[in-house]
Parts: sequence; structure tokens; C-alpha cells
Amino acid sequence: MIISSFKNNFLIKFVEKLDNINLDDINSKVNKHKIDGIILLNYIQISKFENKKLYIKAGYDLYNIDLTRAEVSGNGLACLAKFINYSFRFDKLFTNIYFNFLNTFFNKEFNLEYKDKYYFVEFDSNKFEFIENIIKNCYYVNVGNPHIIFIPDNNFKNLKTFDNKFIFNFLKNLYKDVIKNLGFETNVHFLLKKKNDYYIYSYERGVGITKSCGSGSIASFYLLNKLNIVNSNNFILKSLGGDIALKKNNNLYYLKSLPKIIRR
Repeated sequence: MIISSFKNNFLIKFVEKLDNINLDDINSKVNKHKIDGIILLNYIQISKFENKKLYIKAGYDLYNIDLTRAEVSGNGLACLAKFINYSFRFDKLFTNIYFNFLNTFFNKEFNLEYKDKYYFVEFDSNKFEFIENIIKNCYYVNVGNPHIIFIPDNNFKNLKTFDNKFIFNFLKNLYKDVIKNLGFETNVHFLLKKKNDYYIYSYERGVGITKSCGSGSIASFYLLNKLNIVNSNNFILKSLGGDIALKKNNNLYYLKSLPKIIRR
């Protein structure tokens, strides 16, 4: 099944290992549907249910399109929860569903709540890592996976001349510079203010330019709050994949998604 969240597309299968998948079939789907990641649902179990509330534990493995592994994807987890609900019809029986996801390779846990047809992916900022000016005008934020976010200042050329081509080329070069100077791969983002709105452009490791990045949006919202640029518990971050709704409640940050099934 192929499911999309903010035009971030994922191929999702209920299998334990990548060895059990036809890679030629994956490559054809990647090219045809512009897939950004592959998620394998390893197992699922119901931990408890009460008062129209269901609690689910599930293990997953996440791959980029170059078949390198990744720790987490905000959009990907929303799509995985949608896959589970569609496959087992849980959302027809329960008004609230709580998912506890375990990345079985990295042994990292993430939570998600399904409520009122929306999927709220949770990130705990107490577990975040933050480094200011890791590169000029760049901030490192690890929300369970690594991100470097570039925010242009007033000295960075004429902001009015920025177009998508310029930003995409900038991100590709930034990605290479990070590998060369810092010695590791990371997702990189260009965070740009236009009038009263903020826009995020993303280049994801193992994928390339994407229409949106859920965990990158969380990292950016966290950064804007930390720098006191934004002082709000609710925020809209605009992307090529649409307007991304973000929420903050004390130390918890949420990505609000309404995933869509592209192909069953």
C-alpha cells in the first residue's frame, strides 16, 4: 500500500524483513509514485482497550529509497498508523487510538494518537539534541533523527531573489558541505520567512529533495520557539506538500496529519 502525508509518499508492507520484498517491484513503484520511503510493519499487538480507547504496540523498520535505514519519519508514522487502521478497521470501532511504535533496528520508541480522523505524531523535546551555529546560520536539532536547519539572515543576499531552483541547489550543496566538514549525513532544511509565514524546504538523506519532512517540521518549530522567534503553541509551517499544522504542549511537540491512501 502507498500512503501519503503532506505529499511525502511511503510504500508500506506487513513483512518482517526487506529480504521478503521484490526489489524490482519496489524500484518500479519508487519511480512511478515518487516514493520517499519504505516502511515494514514487523508486528502489531493490542495492549489494552477501554471506553472506546484502543492501545496498540507495533514494531517497524524504515528505509530511505536508497535502502539505507532511518530512525523515524513524522509523516511516515502517520502513514503507518493509517495503514494499520485501514487494514484492521480499528478506526471504525474506536474514537481514540494510541500507538506506541518501536523502530526495531534502532530500538527507538515514538508515540502517536489518532483522534477525530487526525493523526498526531508525538515528539518529546526533553530527548532532543541542539547545537547552535554548527555551521554559519545553521542549527543542529536531533528529534530522534538528525536535522540541520539553515535560517538566512539579512546579510544573506537579497531574500526577494530566492526561488525554488536556488533553494534546491543551496540545499544540495549544504548537504555535501555537512558531510565534508562534519563527517556525517543528516537531513537539511532551508527555513524562510515570507511576510508573516514561514516556509520549509527539505533535502532528506537517502532521498533528496522532498515535498515535506514531518520530523524536520517539528525540529524547525522547536528551533523557532527556542530562538524566541515564535512564541506560540500552535503553528503552521508552509511546505511544497501543503500547510503543516504543528502543536506544542509543554515539552511535547505534535505533527497533525491526515494521511491519504494513494494505492491499495
